[in-house]
Amino acid sequence: MGGDPAGNAHIPFGRVGGIHYARFFLLEPTADLTGNAIPGDLFFMADFDSPLPARLDNLLTAGAGWEEILGHCEGFAGTGVDACKKFFREHQVRDAAYYVNTVGLSVDQVRLESSLREVLEQRVDGSPDLHSLDPAAIRGKLVWRSRCGWWPYGCTSARMWNRRKNPSRPTYVTSKRSRTSAP
Repeated sequence: MGGDPAGNAHIPFGRVGGIHYARFFLLEPTADLTGNAIPGDLFFMADFDSPLPARLDNLLTAGAGWEEILGHCEGFAGTGVDACKKFFREHQVRDAAYYVNTVGLSVDQVRLESSLREVLEQRVDGSPDLHSLDPAAIRGKLVWRSRCGWWPYGCTSARMWNRRKNPSRPTYVTSKRSRTSAP
């Protein structure tokens, strides 16, 4: 998988919609403090926009690498998506804690808001008249310009972001990254 988790030949995670992150990690075999053997473990962790059952088929059909990877695991028997699904269900462990950054936002929303932020940063960086203003005044000018339908550099991502919920009623970003409807 290496440097291309989204498009690698084994499991191209880019084909699975709604993944915020996914990773494998291996705990090497070792011994505890009294010398008793602790076997190695392979872990797969992922954070999806929806619960795993809703994404499992899509995840397991994204690439041919699942059988190869799971074939190295004790207890995996069989071939095909059904065998992989059975193994996943039998070995799933509930998380005790997890990191949350973008509560309630889908992967698509996170990416769209990231592109909007880049556009706004380019506009601020490329506008010397904004450099001397305080953050609230800069925000006010950017909101005003967005309401006027003006976006820098012929950018379409900001227009798409504005119209993602209701094309007739644009949405604007606030200073706290929440969304409020235009008046």
